[in-house]
Amino acid sequence: MKGNGDKTKEQLINELTASEARRRNAEKRIERLNVVLRAIGNVNRILDKEKG
Repeated sequence: MKGNGDKTKEQLINELTASEARRRNAEKRIERLNVVLRAIGNVNRILDKEKG
């Protein structure tokens, strides 16, 4: 295959599969971080209520 650094079809499929796995892992990490961020925001709201 020209234009792909002479990689075989199997190599390209493997790279695409690995790329998709990295993307899914990154999305899961973002979801977990958003949960943590939401929890921190909730704690801050509770602390503000207790102060006020």
